[in-house]
Formats: sequence, C-alpha cells, structure tokens
Amino acid sequence: ALSIIILGLFDDVFRVSWKLKVFVQLFVGGLIFSKIYSQLPLIEMFGFILDWHPLIIGFVFMIWFMGIVNSVNLIDGMDGLAGGAFFIISIGAIYIGWLNSNTSFMLYYSILIGSLVGFLFFNGRPAKFFMGDSGSLFLGFSLAVMPLFFFETHSYRPPTLYMTPFALIAAFFLIDTLRVFYIRILDKRNPLTPDRNHLHHHLFDSTHSYNMTLFIIYGIILIS
Repeated sequence: ALSIIILGLFDDVFRVSWKLKVFVQLFVGGLIFSKIYSQLPLIEMFGFILDWHPLIIGFVFMIWFMGIVNSVNLIDGMDGLAGGAFFIISIGAIYIGWLNSNTSFMLYYSILIGSLVGFLFFNGRPAKFFMGDSGSLFLGFSLAVMPLFFFETHSYRPPTLYMTPFALIAAFFLIDTLRVFYIRILDKRNPLTPDRNHLHHHLFDSTHSYNMTLFIIYGIILIS
C-alpha cells in the first residue's frame, strides 16, 4: 500500500509516465501473489468453484489487481465521486466483516470510513481538497486486496475464498473500467488515456445535474 501511495504522490507532483505506473503496479501485484502462492485457497464465484492451475489464478489476479487499482483513479472525475463511492463500499466491507466476525477486516475499513468522512467534508462541490492519484490509487489498492485481506484476517481461515460478495461490491468499478478500456482499445488509444467516456460523464451530459449524477452512481453502488 505504501508503494502505491508513493507512486501516486510522485505522479501528482512530477507526472510520471504510464509505463512506470504499470511497472510498479505489476511489481506490487506480483509481490502480493508471491506471498499467497503457496497457500492458495479454492475460489468460489457465483456458485462455481474455480479450481484452476496457480499460474492461471495468478494471471487472473494480476488482471483484477491492475484493473481495480486504477479503476478508482479513472472515475475520480467529479468532486465527491470517488470518495463517496468508496465510503459506500467500505460500509459494505464492514457488513461482510460483521457477518463473519472478522474484526481486523472491519477495523481497517472503519478507519477508511472515518478518513473519508473528514475528506468528503472538504471535497464536496466546490472542492477545497482533492485526493489526487496518491489517494485514488490507495483506495483502488484497498479494494483490490479486499478479498485477500478478508481471507488472511479470518479467524479460522476457511478453505474457500468466496469472491462473489467482493465482485458485487466492485461491480461498478469493474464494469465502467472494462467498458472504457474496451472503447479506447477499439479506437487504438492507450487504455490509460483520459477521455469523457465514463458513466459519470454520460450521466452528467444527460441530466445536466451534478447532484443527480452522484445520486445515481451512489445508488448503483449501494444496490450492488
């Protein structure tokens, strides 16, 4: 997490190249997977057991990690959007932790909620504070490692990692990021290049209302 924060801080101050950002994120993701490689649990997704070879799981994990880490940064295009969205996600994470008596998991995302409340007080429109890449990449990291953190801190370490609730929690970020990446690749552009193809851009262009755009996106995340 510290590596991701430092990467975002350097990007905020010096605007590092996307190649360096991808390299650091791949390194961090590979480091995380190397730590769990020897104790991989069975993975359950929407009722299906993904009993794959560890290398395939590693490849899928890297796609998940890279996509989720950058997803929060990619939607951070409106005041209060990324922070408010992750506030709701953190509530969902605490609920999952409460259902499973995972106090360490609940504590981490409770701290995030407290931090986001203080931040959102100054990030509402017109914003006085901005999280920058250091904040959005850190929130993306906190979402990407959420299922692993839940598994590692579980009191009795179940043999199966249930990915379904975490996939649902991250659904908005996953769908919007994949959709935008797909459009950019079709247009033969760098997937990390900013544009106005995100859902919040289309909603704002349709509603012409800043608050309505936030309300709709918050509602989608809350339902998921």
